[in-house]
Amino acid sequence: PMFAPGTGIPLPGGLTNREALLLMEEMAATEKVISENGEVFESSISSKTYSKEEYHIQKYHNQLSQILGQIQTEPHLPYSVEEWAKHCNISVSQFINVFKIAVGCSPYQYLTNYRISYAKELLLFTDFGIAEISAFCGYESQNYFARIFKKCSFKNFTINSI
Repeated sequence: PMFAPGTGIPLPGGLTNREALLLMEEMAATEKVISENGEVFESSISSKTYSKEEYHIQKYHNQLSQILGQIQTEPHLPYSVEEWAKHCNISVSQFINVFKIAVGCSPYQYLTNYRISYAKELLLFTDFGIAEISAFCGYESQNYFARIFKKCSFKNFTINSI
């Protein structure tokens, strides 16, 4: 394993040279520690180590927040994983992995779950028809929307939920 310069603190494996350098710079930053009597001391290095997952979540936090915010405010837009990956300046497969780690499911699953959740709210609290709701949720075809809605809605169906 690689170690932070001048320390015995291991760096996470699998990082590119650039990522490792950025992480080392962060780890080498001094911390100010205030004692009980108010004296300020500086420690030369943080003892925190980062997993690769934690590092990527932190690194792409702003971009992922923007993407999730856009989905939630504009679920009707056509989205693509390729565009999201480009927004983060990473490959599609790397974006999918980072997204899964940060959010807990794939980008497509999140988008579908959000759209169906939004559709349920519209069905319950508005007088819109299926055609309008499917369009508001980003589905061009009512039939496809209905198929996805049934699949998602009845996936967790139990007798007790009646």
